[in-house]
Amino acid sequence: MRLDRFDLNLLITLDALLETRNVTRASEQLHIGQSACSSALARLRDYFGDDLLVPTGRQLLLTPLAEALRNPVSEALFHARKVIIQRPDFDPETAQETFEVCGSDYAVAVLLAPLARRLANSAPGIMLRIRSAPGDLFSAFERGQLDCMIVPSGLNLPIQSTRQKIFSDTLVALVSSETSLSENAQLTIEQLAQHEHVAVRLGGIDALTLAAWEFPELHGDWRVACTVDRFHLAPLFVIGTSRITILPRRLAQSLVQRDPLQILELPETLLTQVEFDLVWPRHVDKAPAHIWLRQQLLEAANLSENESV
Repeated sequence: MRLDRFDLNLLITLDALLETRNVTRASEQLHIGQSACSSALARLRDYFGDDLLVPTGRQLLLTPLAEALRNPVSEALFHARKVIIQRPDFDPETAQETFEVCGSDYAVAVLLAPLARRLANSAPGIMLRIRSAPGDLFSAFERGQLDCMIVPSGLNLPIQSTRQKIFSDTLVALVSSETSLSENAQLTIEQLAQHEHVAVRLGGIDALTLAAWEFPELHGDWRVACTVDRFHLAPLFVIGTSRITILPRRLAQSLVQRDPLQILELPETLLTQVEFDLVWPRHVDKAPAHIWLRQQLLEAANLSENESV
């Protein structure tokens, strides 16, 4: 499709290039070959009569024109997506749709994977493309590249969105079944301070660990032996040691069935309940396909909670 001699399909590639400033990452984001992305960049340079991205050392920098194009291009695609998702009806049994859903490996294990298995039979044309939180999470969300995400309820989001509580869980300690700590049913505050911790840190080096987020008054007294960026990785650094890791109960319950681990309760003085929200862009509030997706996620969350009781 062309408008004023410009191939509108190139807008999507231009948006990705302006966001990533990298041909390889842009091609991966668009699920196209690197050569196709390079070819599109050459056509964009020819149309605008500008290099747009200039090699400087090992990185590409945006020219002044490219900087000026960033917001207009992003907004144009945002409004275009808003128009094309509005459909009069939606039949999940026959629909061919792909939804981009962002969540931690914990959310995948207790919610998204069971839902995907269920949809394989009831909605075979529906694809859930699961993504862990990208470094540019909020930018990707505002650009319409995510249909929804699952985040802690207390997380403040600098984006225009709608959110709804989707499920809750409680935190527990997970220890090796070979350590003397496993002789207890519940840990004390003193034991939490005496033993090394394996901490889960999501979202980059500047992000808080799970324990620091949930127990800010205590985490400074805890000794962190190492950090991991996936919930499922933490137990690997606990097995055969006297270390402690803190995880959501539902995930911990599945891990103790597989590995030599034991669940211990945290001290009663700690507030161990954690809640999670389903967050989605406001412009898809009334889109039939997205309403259906949110209903499926909420139903999956209810099933997961009932099974864990």
